[in-house]
Amino acid sequence: MEWYYYFYFKIYCFAKNISDDFLNDWKPLIIISVLECMTLEQAYVWYTVVTKKGVEISNFWLFLIALSIVSFNYFTFLHKEKWKAYNRKFNALSKTRRFWSGAVILLIMLAIVGDLVYAFYRMSLIDWKKYRS
Repeated sequence: MEWYYYFYFKIYCFAKNISDDFLNDWKPLIIISVLECMTLEQAYVWYTVVTKKGVEISNFWLFLIALSIVSFNYFTFLHKEKWKAYNRKFNALSKTRRFWSGAVILLIMLAIVGDLVYAFYRMSLIDWKKYRS
């Protein structure tokens, strides 16, 4: 679970360097939640591409899933400021280790976004007229 806090910590440092305001604690939480929702969307799109049939999900369930993800992240990071306990430990890492771990986190984020774009591209190549009745 420590890697999850480190992911939050790196996004927090990046967001704080861009603009230091009262939303600093929430920015990483929102980014991580969006990335998790994108990962679930990827699973849905790839399932649709592979099976050639979609699953109907109502807006209520989508809202409930998103709310669950945000709630989980809130209680993991911001509730009682749990993430701050890891700050000293992460700041004590060597500059080289912080650089490479930041590069890995950036690659993970780019991979999630890139794979979602590619999944939608693959979905657009399907001739859906064959599969709809």
